[in-house]
Order: sequence, then C-alpha cells, then structure tokens
Amino acid sequence: MRYGWAMVFLMAALSVTSCTLDRRALGVPRFYWSCTAVVRSSDGVTTSLSSDDAGFTNGYPMETYAAPGEAPDAAEARMRDQWRRLLHQQLAFGALPLTVVARLGAPPYCLVSDDLMRTGTFFTSTDPGPLLADEISPCPTPPPAPPTCGNDASAHPVLSLSPPDGFDFGPLSVGSPEHITVHYINSGDGRLCLAAPMIDLLSSPNPHDFTVDASDCMPTNAAETMDGMLVLSATTRLACNLVVQFNPQDPGPRQGEVRATSNDPGMPMSLFTVTGNGVAGELLPLPASLCFNVPAVIDPMLSGPQHERLMTLTNSGPGVVTVASLTTPAADGGWSVRAADATGAILRPPFPVRAGGTVTVTISAVDGTVVNSTLTIASNASLTHQEIALQGPTSGCTP
Repeated sequence: MRYGWAMVFLMAALSVTSCTLDRRALGVPRFYWSCTAVVRSSDGVTTSLSSDDAGFTNGYPMETYAAPGEAPDAAEARMRDQWRRLLHQQLAFGALPLTVVARLGAPPYCLVSDDLMRTGTFFTSTDPGPLLADEISPCPTPPPAPPTCGNDASAHPVLSLSPPDGFDFGPLSVGSPEHITVHYINSGDGRLCLAAPMIDLLSSPNPHDFTVDASDCMPTNAAETMDGMLVLSATTRLACNLVVQFNPQDPGPRQGEVRATSNDPGMPMSLFTVTGNGVAGELLPLPASLCFNVPAVIDPMLSGPQHERLMTLTNSGPGVVTVASLTTPAADGGWSVRAADATGAILRPPFPVRAGGTVTVTISAVDGTVVNSTLTIASNASLTHQEIALQGPTSGCTP
C-alpha cells in the first residue's frame, strides 16, 4: 500500500503547471498539446508563434484534462481556448525575450489562424488551476489588403533612406540633446505611400532617449494623401525629412529604432537604427564628511533644536546629473536632509544639477542624537552612489 501512495504523490508532484481551466477527479487523463498560431500586428507584420518556444510560453507545457469517455474534440476546444488566452496574455502583458520581440510588429495583435496537435497523455489527480487572461482577438475577415497607393501592376516604388545604414551620435552629455535629419526618398517609379515614421517602443532598447519630429512626412494637402499616408511621387514630392533627436537620459550606450511602413513591396517595414553614448557628469560633494559637534539651533522648517551642517553638490560636467535620492539609514533616527538651489528653492529628488551648477544640502540632527550615520547620494553621475560620513552631535569630533 505504501508504494501505491508513493505513486500518487509522485504523479501529483509532476503535474504542477499553469495552463488549464477545469478541475477533475482522481485518475483523469491529462493531454499534452503542441500549439501554433499566426498573428498579425497593427502595421501588417505577420508572425508565427509556438507553444514549443519556451521563450514565449515561459516553459509551461500546454495541457488539458478530460473526463473518462469524453469526446476528444471537447478537450481540444478547451485547449484552443487556453492557447488563445495565453497568446493574449503574453502579447499584451508578457515580458518577452528580444528574440520574440524582434519578430513582432507594433501592437495590438490579432489572430490570423491557429492549429493544435495532441502529443501525449498522462493520468494525474492534480489540476494546476485556470488561466484567466482574455482571448486574443481574431483578425478581420478578409484581412485588409496592403495599400496600392493608386499604382497599377507595372509600378515599382522603392523606399530609400539617407543615411542608409543608421546613424551613431557618438558620445553626448546627458541632458544635452542633438539631432540629425533622415531623408525618406522614393527612388523607384510610381507612387510610394509612407506612414509617418515613429520610434519603435518594442524593438528599441532605449526608446525614451530618442524622439522624432515627423511633421514633414505628413501630408499637407489632398494631392499628397492616399490610404491615409503621405504620397511620394514625381507629381507630388520625392522625399520627406524626419528629424531624430538624441537626448541621453543616463550614461552608457543607448539605441533606438525608427519604424516606418510603406507600400514598397521589397521593404514594407523599414527600421532605421540610431545609437549614441550618454556621458554623465561628475558630482562632487564637499566636504566629504561632516561633524555635528556644533551648537543646536532653531530651524523654522524643523521641530525642536537641531544641529545643522551644510554640504554642496557641484557638477563639474560635462553632462547633467540627476540626483535620485539623499538618504540616511532608517535605523539611524533623528536625521533629516533637504536640498536647495541657488535661489533657496527646495529641491525634492529626483532633481537635476546642470553642468557647472551647485546645490546646497542641509543635514540636520535632532539635539541629543549620538548615533553616527551616513548620507548616501544616489545619482546617474559617473559614481552612482557616494557616501558622506555623518559624525553625531556628541561624538567628540572637531568641526
């Protein structure tokens, strides 16, 4: 008997997954499935996805449970429902690896088709519980045709970019934006319909470090408009200009992708890569340690007598420094910190310190506090964390 119970516990331990809807009694069959789907993005990119790709399913097997004698198509119907729910969950909310993201177009996504194949059966007593996401929406039927831009079959529009192979801004101080102009050109014949270029939020590692001004690539009159896009042709204009700005928010390598769709049959979606390197400022706190063995004073901004010392934060450049926090350990009670700019206005983190700028920091210790402490300065400077020793009011230090 003990071997029978051991087998039950072993089978229960093997059944921990997260992809089924219904709960069944002891000994029900569990079916494993291989699921595939074709989805389409809002900009017309079609992508094949599979449950066998652990990067997409997070490694969970696809499975259903069935009552004895239940028709196989009933279990398949439940599996199809689960697969479509998982598609919606992963595409809308999943943290997908770059290998999957690189194949997808822009959200939202819809379902073109899916297919299921049962790959195995196992008997178990444990159900992992429901997957509660909504299902992925089906694509419209019939799917929208690609824009023709009024061309006949003999036309061959070609989208060319200048510069053609992306652009590197090189090193640039944090908070000091620069821009370039990218030219979108119809170098073929016939009409080229071009949708307004934009930063691709999915494929860009650092999308918020780059912005675009696409106003010149928007139609200005009816002659330049077809299928809701700008027409580039010999009778309208052959090119438009996109201004791409790089404004690094943090130091280090930064990269963005500019996406544009068109009716160029050879390149319906173009990606233009922009890169750069953010250069941080140098934040210098002075003095490097503070002694609070000084007379207590009454500060109208604080309650009770306080021992106060001042410290300056100077940014020697070249980039802007953003101070994220000024903190002392919570266990070291009785300390308070506040920062102010040159006008005396209070600064609450996060706040910027421009190159060559100075911020005054007032550190206060409640009268009677004897515990030494540490002020930690967190920022995006080249030294991201700096510590200032705080010697308590009765430590015996010399100011």
